[in-house]
Amino acid sequence: MTIDLTTARNRIMQYYDLLYHANPQHADLEDIQNWNNQCVDYFIVLNKQGNNYNYMKTIQASFHEFIELVPQVTESQLGSQTFIDSLLNASLSETKSAFEKLEFNLNFFRQLNYFSDNIVAIGANGSGKTSLANSLRENLNHNGLVISAQRVLFIPELDSLPSHKIAEEKWLAMNKKSRTFKDFEDFLEIKEEFGYVLGNLIAKHYKNALNYYQNSIGGQSVTNSFQSELETALRIWNTIFDYRSLELSEDLNLRVHVKNDQTYEPIKMSEGEKSSLYLICQVIQAPKDGFVIIDEPEMYLHKTIITKLWDQLEACRKDCIFIYLTHDLDFATSRTDAKKVWLKSFIYPLKWDIQEIPNNEIPESLFFELLGSRKNILFCESEKGQIDEKVFKILFPQYTIVPVESCRNVINFTKAYNKIPIVNTRAFGIIDSDYHDPDVLNRYAKCDVYNFQMAEIENIFLQEDFLKDISEKLYVDDVALERLKESVLNELEKDKVMQASKYISSRINDYFKDSHIHEGQNMQEVHANYEEFKDKIEIEAWFSERLSLIEQIINSKDYSRAISIYNNKGLKKLTSRHMKIQSLTDYSLKHLASNQKAKDIIKKVFPQQLL
Repeated sequence: MTIDLTTARNRIMQYYDLLYHANPQHADLEDIQNWNNQCVDYFIVLNKQGNNYNYMKTIQASFHEFIELVPQVTESQLGSQTFIDSLLNASLSETKSAFEKLEFNLNFFRQLNYFSDNIVAIGANGSGKTSLANSLRENLNHNGLVISAQRVLFIPELDSLPSHKIAEEKWLAMNKKSRTFKDFEDFLEIKEEFGYVLGNLIAKHYKNALNYYQNSIGGQSVTNSFQSELETALRIWNTIFDYRSLELSEDLNLRVHVKNDQTYEPIKMSEGEKSSLYLICQVIQAPKDGFVIIDEPEMYLHKTIITKLWDQLEACRKDCIFIYLTHDLDFATSRTDAKKVWLKSFIYPLKWDIQEIPNNEIPESLFFELLGSRKNILFCESEKGQIDEKVFKILFPQYTIVPVESCRNVINFTKAYNKIPIVNTRAFGIIDSDYHDPDVLNRYAKCDVYNFQMAEIENIFLQEDFLKDISEKLYVDDVALERLKESVLNELEKDKVMQASKYISSRINDYFKDSHIHEGQNMQEVHANYEEFKDKIEIEAWFSERLSLIEQIINSKDYSRAISIYNNKGLKKLTSRHMKIQSLTDYSLKHLASNQKAKDIIKKVFPQQLL
């Protein structure tokens, strides 16, 4: 029955008025006012969204269930004290429960912006994924199927053909229950669920086959080929595991056939094969035009089959909307056509903060990693596991360190992250000086991208104070340190032309990346704009200026300034020779991790904004 807004509000307000006149302090009066407000919200949603979406069917069912439970009051009953007393003393627990269901559904679908696409909800442990799955199980009004993360993959042997009606009742009852392993009885109950899933499929298969046979002998048209849900499930499984075949045998049980003609029972299947079969059989039976909610869809599945499995199930059940609850970032990225949301926080028992993940310049897989960070982000120009990342993790434990390989990525990702409205953290970038022009570095700093005062990361361990700190432990005297400093300056003398040239090349690259040529209305304007752009690149002047600076450093024997501008990974060999150690970098990292004095020395070359 369709209930309009006026009818719904009249029913609620008549009940409210009755309670108010009988007892102005009645405990349920405030709740009933909330019922009225929620009815208005429901019709606003219905008018905006229409009723042709999966979620509106769920919300409508919740609304009708709730309104039907609101006690009805007629004019003739108002004069009956017996009737009034019965209402005053009546328990409203069912009505309140139905109202909570309506409220949950309205809030949930509102947070997801009334979607019509599949959803991937990403949340770390403790973000309420399983609680959300259980709440959806309770509130979908038979318009969905919730597949729990907790499942026992035990496939029983059937000894008789189950009754279609009984098999369906067992399957439906199983899917209404939340999965827990709180006691042994819970485990035993969950242990039976695979049997209920298969039993219902097999019962429907034989029921449909019988109908097909009876129609054929009754003279009715049977030109269309018959395929049951069970056969569809087996076809999908056999497509995914194409090196073997799963079939229904004459004794009503499944059997696996391999290419060498061997046959074995499903109990001997791998966990991935059994999990895939379970998921397929469940999704195949999901309500038409409903929802399929899967908690941890990647569980028990090998990465090589996850994408193939869910692609096929989505294609098979295009009428359904899939909602995946996961913390697996690879899986989330694999659902390319799904809307991505973030389970940002959860307050027990029924309050989730769900945020849609906006498109941005940061690669999706990387951005998913950053969502759960409670620390500010520090992007660095390093590859995972390289020395830059290791150093920054030691020096900056207050940040989530994120290596993104290139200087350009550091700059772009820092800017992009800080534009995202749904995050509570802030991003910063750290780059080495590496030939960059000071004016360029100042511009980067305005975007929260800072440089440390070394041409490259390894040079931080060549600081004189740091070398003196470790020399005592390495039994290296001051003479050896002086020779090391002298060798560095001598190498810089040899490389000064190349160093100046690399500086110019880097500066030109920066200029090209940070500039653009003005559009021209004709070829003459384009040519003029290009010439203007080209004239600003003063290669000879820049080269002379840089070479003069290097020579000044060498002549004044300014070792500290030398290591700050000298980009030469070959300096490792000099340190190994003079410090008599195979790898100064490895030793320095260990020393840095355990020594506060060493940290204080190294931090001197880093910007105060990050400390």
